[in-house]
Amino acid sequence: MSPASQRASTVRGLGSVALFAGLLGSTLTSSNDVGSTDPHILSGVFVATGIGLRIEAAISAPRAEQPRLGVCAWLPPASQPQPAPVG
Repeated sequence: MSPASQRASTVRGLGSVALFAGLLGSTLTSSNDVGSTDPHILSGVFVATGIGLRIEAAISAPRAEQPRLGVCAWLPPASQPQPAPVG
């Protein structure tokens, strides 16, 4: 696994945790009618951060999986035996 792919996986996991924490915090504070908006603002920040991190991971993940320059995807690997020429 390349470092870029590993970073995308870590960012995706962090985004999921932030999204879950924001939604959980919003759910728990909506059941209590205390009249304060601070917990909802904090939950909104967590949700926005989680969505942003998930988008960043989705954008950077395909780039991490691309082959390096100079490697053609359509060429067979060198370890496979080549068929003998006919004729």
